[in-house]
Order: sequence, then C-alpha cells, then structure tokens
Amino acid sequence: MTLKWVSRAFVAGMFASTSIAAHAATLEQPRYEPAPGWVEARQLDPVGEGDRTVLLLVDSQIRVEDDRSVEYRDLAYQVVSPEMLSRLGNVKVEWQPDVQDALIHAVSIVRGGETIDALNGGKSVEVIRREADLEKQSLDGKLTATMQLTGLQLGDVVRVTYSVVSSDPALGGNAEGLESLPVAPIQVGQYHFRLLWPEAKALRWTADTELSEESTGSVSQIHFDGVLPKLKDQPENAPARFVQPPKVNYTTFSDWQSVSLSVAPLYNDHAKLVPGGPLAQRAAAIAAAHDSQLDRMAAAVELVQDEVRYLYEGMEFGNYTPQDPAVTWEKRYGDCKAKSLMLLSLLRELGIEADAMLVRAEDGDIVGELLPGLYAFNHVVVRAKVDGTDYWLDGTMQGTTRANIADVANFAKALPLTEAGSDLIDVPVRPMSEPTQVLERELDLRAGVGFPGIDSITMRFRGPTATQLLAAQSSLDKKSFDDVLDGILSSAGNDGAVFERSLHFENDGQTAIVSGKALESYYWQWEDRRYQTQLNPPVENFTFDADRGRAAWSHIPVMVNHPLYQATTVRLLLPEMAEPFELRGAAKFDGGIAGYQFHHDYELAGQILTGDMMYRSVAAEIAASELPDVRTRIAKAKADKLRLLVPASLTSKTLAIRQNVKSPAVKRLRDAYAAAIVQADDDDLQAYRNRASFLTGIGEHAGAADDLAKVLEQEPSVADYIWHAQLTKVDDPEAALRSIAKARELEPASANVMNGLAKVLWLNNRPDEILLAADEFEALGVEKTDVDMVRATAMALAGREEEAVALLDAAFEEKPGNAALYRARCSLKAQYGLQLESALKDCTRATELSENSSSALEDRGLAYWRMDRKEAAIEDWRSALLTNPDAPHARWLLGLAQGGKAGAQMQREAILMDEELPLELKNWGLAD
Repeated sequence: MTLKWVSRAFVAGMFASTSIAAHAATLEQPRYEPAPGWVEARQLDPVGEGDRTVLLLVDSQIRVEDDRSVEYRDLAYQVVSPEMLSRLGNVKVEWQPDVQDALIHAVSIVRGGETIDALNGGKSVEVIRREADLEKQSLDGKLTATMQLTGLQLGDVVRVTYSVVSSDPALGGNAEGLESLPVAPIQVGQYHFRLLWPEAKALRWTADTELSEESTGSVSQIHFDGVLPKLKDQPENAPARFVQPPKVNYTTFSDWQSVSLSVAPLYNDHAKLVPGGPLAQRAAAIAAAHDSQLDRMAAAVELVQDEVRYLYEGMEFGNYTPQDPAVTWEKRYGDCKAKSLMLLSLLRELGIEADAMLVRAEDGDIVGELLPGLYAFNHVVVRAKVDGTDYWLDGTMQGTTRANIADVANFAKALPLTEAGSDLIDVPVRPMSEPTQVLERELDLRAGVGFPGIDSITMRFRGPTATQLLAAQSSLDKKSFDDVLDGILSSAGNDGAVFERSLHFENDGQTAIVSGKALESYYWQWEDRRYQTQLNPPVENFTFDADRGRAAWSHIPVMVNHPLYQATTVRLLLPEMAEPFELRGAAKFDGGIAGYQFHHDYELAGQILTGDMMYRSVAAEIAASELPDVRTRIAKAKADKLRLLVPASLTSKTLAIRQNVKSPAVKRLRDAYAAAIVQADDDDLQAYRNRASFLTGIGEHAGAADDLAKVLEQEPSVADYIWHAQLTKVDDPEAALRSIAKARELEPASANVMNGLAKVLWLNNRPDEILLAADEFEALGVEKTDVDMVRATAMALAGREEEAVALLDAAFEEKPGNAALYRARCSLKAQYGLQLESALKDCTRATELSENSSSALEDRGLAYWRMDRKEAAIEDWRSALLTNPDAPHARWLLGLAQGGKAGAQMQREAILMDEELPLELKNWGLAD
C-alpha cells in the first residue's frame, strides 16, 4: 500500500488530491508525532458481519496557513482477501523532501475490538531514496518510508494516519489545490473532506457540489461528507472539460497573471549561457552555420532534442524549479523544465524572441475551467517568434525538423512566463505539416480473384513512435522484437501472416522504417452480378457516431483526434484476364469533414491499380451545432462507394481457383506459406493454420489435413477437429470419425459436433449410426429440434422417407415458422421426391426467410425437375447461380437440364468445385 503526499491518484487511484504552499521543507526523515490539534479526528465505524467494503475511511483535512499548508490523511482499509494481505501488509509513504515534510501519526491494525500499534515509534520504518527509474526514464527525488506489517490476518483493518507539510518557493507564498470527490459506484465506508484557511488570507474556492463556507473565529472552512451519486451519462468524444469528476478547487492566486509572475523568474532570470562556455560555443557555431533565424532556431531545437536525454522529473510533486542549463549540458539529461530552460537560453543567445510556456500535456482544455494555480500544468515548452510567426517548441520530443517546426501539439491553453506576467492564452490549432505515419503497400493479386495476395509493406514513422522502436530494438530479444514488428505490419490491414520483417532508421534515427511481407486474404463480394471489392479510402472508412441527441448534451462539442496526419500509397497488381477490370465510384476526393481533411486519388491502368490517400486533423473539436451539416457531408462523401469490379466473364471464383492451382503465381503463394512456417517458432501454430486454410480453399484437402494434424497435436480444439473431419470425410472417413470422436470428448453436448458426425456418416451411407448418435446427443441436452433435423436425414437415407417428413411436421408444432425447419423440410422433400407440391411451398417460404436463398432455390428447382416442370427448374437454378455463382449443386443440376457437351462440362466443373458432391447425388438417387 503506497501513500503519496501530493498525488492526483491517492488512495489506490480512487481519488485525487494536491496542495502546496510556501515554506522551507528539507527533512529527509519522517517525524513521528500526534496529529495536529486543529484536526477533527474521525471514529472508525464497526465493520458489520459480512461487510466486505475495502475502503472503510478516507479523511482528508487541509489547513492553509500563512506560510505553509498541512494535509492530514486518515485512511483505513479492510483485508477481505488473501491477495490483499501482501498488498496492504507493506505500507509505503512517499514524499518530496525538497518541498515537503512528512509527519506520521499512527499506523495500527484493528482486530475485533483491539487496536494494535504497528508503528512502534517509527522503529519499524525504513526510508529509501528513489532517485531514478531508468526503465521509465523518470527522476523524481522522492523518499519512500516503508513498513512491513507482520501477522496481518484476513478481516483485519489497516489504519494509517499521517500529515504532510508542503511548500515550494515558486509559489511565492500562495496556496493552491484540487481535491476530487468520490462518486458512486465507489464504495467508501466514510469519506470526509475539510479545508481550513485564515480569514485574513484571500482564498477562493469552487466546488462541483453544494458546500457552505463557515467561519470559526479567525478561521474559515468548508467540508464535505459522503459519496456523491453516480454521475449522469456523458457522450463519447466529449472534450475533457465536460467529463471531469466532481472536485473542490481552491487557490490564493488572484489571477493567472500572478501565477505567471511567480514562476517567470525561474526561467527569465536564468535563461543565460555562461560566456565562452560549452553551450555558448555551440550557439556561436549554430549562428555561423546558418544565415536565417528560422534555420538557427531549428538547429537549436535539434541540439536540445538529440544531445540531451529526456529524464522525467515530475512537476506534480511541487517540483517547479528548472535545472541550470550548464548542469543540464554537463549531465546530458533533463526533464521538460531543464530542456525548456536550455532551449530558451540558446534561442535568446541567438537573438530569437522566446518565452517559456506552462502547458498541460493532455486534456489541456480543462485548464480554463480551473482556478489559477501551478497545479493545472504538468509540462513546459518554449514559444519563439520568427518573422511574425509563433513556433511552439518542445525540447522533450524528437524528430523536429525545419519542415515540421511550425507544428503545434494540442495543448489548448498555455500560460506565458513573461517578465510582466500574462493571462492564459489559447494555443493555436494547426494542421500538421508532415505525416507521422506513411504507409506504402504493394499487394500482389496476380494469382487470381479469390486467391490470397502477397502484401509488401513499408511503414515510415517519425516522432515518438520512431523513438520507441529504437528503444525496443535495443532492449528486446529477437522473438519479442519480431512480434512487435509483426504487430505493426499487421496493423496495415493484412491477416497477420507476416513472413518477412525488418527495421532500419534514416535521418540519424529520426525516421523509423518498418518493412515486411505478409499473406493477405483479399475479399471479393458477389454483388449486382459481378465480383467486386470496396476500396474503402479514408473518407469512406471514416466512422462518426457522435450522439448529442439528449437535451443535456446538445451544447457539448465533439473532440477531434488532433494532431493527426497519416498518408498511404497502395498499388494492386491484378491478374491477367480477357477483359479489363473496372473502377467505379468516386476515384478522387478532396474535402474537409468533421475536423479532418480527406484526400484520395485512384487510377486504374491496365492490370495495376494505384491509390494515394491522406487524412489529417485540422481542428481540435467541432461544435455540436455543426453536427447536422457534418452528417450530411459524410453521407454525401460515402454515397458513391469506390469499387473495383472484376470482368463479367468471371462467373465463379471458386471454379477459377480450382482451375489455376498450378500457375506460377500460385507457386509464389505456396512458397510464401512455406516460408512463414519455417520462420515461425515451434509453439506458434498459426502459420500451419494459415496454410491449411489456403490449401482448403484451393481444394487440396489432404495437404490441409496434414497441416491441421500438426496443430491438433499441440493445440486440440473442437473447431479444428471438426475442420479436420470436413477435410477427410470423403477420402478417409475413418480418420474423419476419429477427429469427430476427439471433438466429442472435448464437448460431448455440442450441436456442431453432432452435425459434423452426421455429415460424415450420411455421406458414407450409415444411417443407423446417425440415429444412434442422435439419441445420445439428445440425452446429453442438445436441443430436440436440432436433433430431429439430423434424425430426418438419416431416416430418409434409410428409406423411411415418410417417417422423416412426419418427424419434421411434428417439430413444426413445437416451433411454427422456424426458418431452419422450413429449409430442412424443403430439402428433404425435394432431394427424395416426397410430397412435391408441398415441397414447393416449403422451399418458397425458405427463400423468403433466408438471407442466402441460393440453397432453397436449388431444392425448389429440384422439386420442379422431379415434377417434370423443367423450365421452372432451370429458372430456379439460374437464379440460384445469380445469387451465388459458387454454388456447385445449382451448376451440376443446370448441367443436367441442359445436357449435351455443355451440360456435361458444367457437371464436371461442379464436381471440381465440391468433391463430396458425387456422394450427395448418389444418396439422392441422381447419380450412380
């Protein structure tokens, strides 16, 4: 259990608090003494039988005095699980000795009615200085007082009472703070907040709940007890200032200008370089090497970013004083304060107008909603002015160049640290000048429509991502780093089947280039009697679901993901075909929508499709009043979908795949899948699954089954066993039955396993075994309707057709109007020539209820055929192929109707598409 004196996440991250005032604090050991006399101590309520509340008491009392502030905390936790014994048994207290003194009043264990003193006069406390966490690149100078509670038991209550005396000379004698209040569903036995200050001190406060100010002699106070009701729902994508938790905010600063004046001397009085010193020499070299002030400014930024390592030293602990530039250069590391002061000094040495600026790195729009105070900020940058343009320079970032130096982060608000003081200002919102991510893809689809493609990918990153990749490359082992690269390459939109990957850097490490190759399934949909794919440029892929329909939300803006700039170039290598591919829809687009600028430009030249795309943010938020227009603009932009159409001469991609498995392009795919398997770790079986899927698709079931068997040896699963059975049910039915048996061991009452078993047995004309298995599955709890449909197929196969129909009729009495039953009864009657007139009605109803009507049309056509209504049969089979051109049954049956060489060819094609088709036809009496 770690207790932080000044933190935005105290009490295990449930609440937030910070408070600081002016006073000299230098103690590096905690003092052990009773609580201050002004504290109103709370009694701990008895814990009721069965009460598993963890946080029993949070008492926060803050007293602002003339030259300091004192924070008193009283926390009590109940140990309700074994896991909490170690977590609560190790009490840690952290403080910043430069600006805080720690006072520990009591540490106790409450057990039953007894209170056990665990503090023992501080003899059990060990103080540790935590200077740096190099993994997190942080330096905070905090001290940690740690105590191990011995003999802690389930049901015990750990109670810790302490105070902190806080100060920071940077505040100039002022006090400030923010206390977040607990909100349901947080469970706290007691919560109490109290703030006291001298009446003579001009302290202002605000609260997001009703509080009253009381005066007791010379002291004023406010207090709050309890937990606030659950907050009302807020819309998604709302700016941070609209979704802040309830809080109490207080300050003695009169305005933002006084805040600026209190801190400005820390920068303006020290923004000087030692004459003739190392930094002054570097500044002179920059001036000599560059003629323009803009180039000199860019060189100074590059120096601070690249030659001084960033090491975090938190401001939230009242750590406001920056490190001297000479010390920063000597150590070659510094935090945002140190780097900003160093940059400020360099710029002023170069004659460039510049000031330090306090900002908030994230959620900066909340600053304008707070009372004036340093607590509102957690970052420092520099604003420079060259040729009338403001430049917002961040020494902690990397990758700033002459080309992108005008870019501005989304700080929203800033406080200039000027000699005269300043009020808050709005930070300008500018579109980024360069993309932070550039994606280049070449997708080789020359194997044919329906085949996977080989995706050659190059992704360029600058800024933080490049820095993170450089660090990961040096710190991770090869497997872990390859996983990182694979994840990045997979984000480009492929299936994640990466078989080549590499990383290199350009521009002295400022740009990271991730390259690789991956196998990608490319999806072609059958629509409007053509195979086609939607290209989904950014504007069509853009989702905007901001809901401001409630009256309480109607004024809340929508937050934009700013700053953002991404660019993509794609190149599709298409297969050679007798007729050309066709590009339809909006091939070009330029426009601004919902705070973003979108661009795409596609061109089809022969067998190569190229597309250039870009989108970037141009605003930080959009007003709620603009939403109707935004939705209209989005609808218009998406109305003319950009599509790539396959030549109409391709009537079945499945047939085309089966007819082209020996081509050189398909060999390249085979080699790629093999390479992925070779590169995969022994315990990574996805590469085998991927190749099994590919081989399944091209009809090479034996090879697919072999790959899947390797997977099942290490990772048995019901889905893969059923898949293996599907692959082997024609050529090796006994192997298929063994796989189903393994699946059945894993899930004995699975309808999917039952259907897989029934299919294998039905194809191999074993109806009695189907019926026996159906009884067993029903006894295990599989739904009777599912079991009866399986029974019906077995009865019909065994020559008990009328019983089969009667069984389904009875099922309808239990579930009238059931779409699956209509489909089953339609198939049964049509395939076995039973009650054909009613079969037509069942099949018609099945087409009406089904999303994919091709199967029902096939069966209705078969019913017409058995009734000698050949024209109607042909019409249904043609309709089925128009709905699903990859339907082998409709193709075979249409070939039967047409006869002759053309009909025989269609039947051969159908069998090539589906190897189990001959067995099905035999069972239906349509073939020998």
